[in-house]
Amino acid sequence: MTSAPSSPHTHARTHLSPPRAFKRARSHARRANVAGFSDPFNPGFSPALSTRMALATVLSGHTGCVNRIRWNREGTLLASGSDDTACFLWPYPCVPGSTAPMYFDTQHTGNIFGVRILPFTDNSVVVTAAADASVKVHRIRPDGGGGGG
Repeated sequence: MTSAPSSPHTHARTHLSPPRAFKRARSHARRANVAGFSDPFNPGFSPALSTRMALATVLSGHTGCVNRIRWNREGTLLASGSDDTACFLWPYPCVPGSTAPMYFDTQHTGNIFGVRILPFTDNSVVVTAAADASVKVHRIRPDGGGGGG
């Protein structure tokens, strides 16, 4: 829904509802700010927490800079898109010696800057967007392959 400008200096706005996770994070940021954190964009950071964190694993496979990662709805699969124009699907939890990531050629000719596992598709549809000015819809086959759209 677009509202009409009320003056020459007012821009039309489109109201988009942020995803639930963003709403929760924003709500948490407000509560954290009240609790004494000064940065609303980094609501849960504390130096004590950062000293207790440890690297759990490294996901290797891409040959170019990874530009985008995105979890599936259930949090069991991580999609990554890269300058190498490939898309990887990583099972979670990532345990050493576990299943290797699923790789498919996206058929993009430019760096991938967007990737999304579509919800309610049983993780069988992945959408990628790239610097080649295209958005491709990939149907993941049971044998692990995918195809560009």
